[in-house]
Amino acid sequence: MDAPCRTATEPLPGSEPGRHSWLGERLQANEGEREGRDSDLVCECELVSRGRLERFLASFPEADLEDLLRGLRLGMGPCQGGFCSLRGAGLLQRLRPRPGLEALSPLLAFLEERGRGDRPVLRGDQARQHRLNEIVYREVLALDRALAPTPV
Repeated sequence: MDAPCRTATEPLPGSEPGRHSWLGERLQANEGEREGRDSDLVCECELVSRGRLERFLASFPEADLEDLLRGLRLGMGPCQGGFCSLRGAGLLQRLRPRPGLEALSPLLAFLEERGRGDRPVLRGDQARQHRLNEIVYREVLALDRALAPTPV
């Protein structure tokens, strides 16, 4: 595309013009909204509540799991989507059902993308966290075999 860049003059979708981000804003809003109900959190790292996710999906009817990453920062915290990606995919499936295994392909693509940039630089605790996530996905949930062709 040869269109000029407009990000300096146009606000991103879902943002409020003239409003700057403060790191503690989501925590403060979440604490007031939740009143101690941790079960409403979809992503603990980025403090994405179920209500916030549902409002985002209502505002963007065509949004998929990747859009949740960009719009809500789902999966961008220290765990890199280790647990929230599963919750986000489950809520997305509940709100916008997809047939059969078609529902798993966006989750697998999301998880692969999140891990791609980390693998070359993993060390110490981060490497252990990555391995734990891998064990959960592959050994407990068998996600890597879910889309594999069934032997005849």
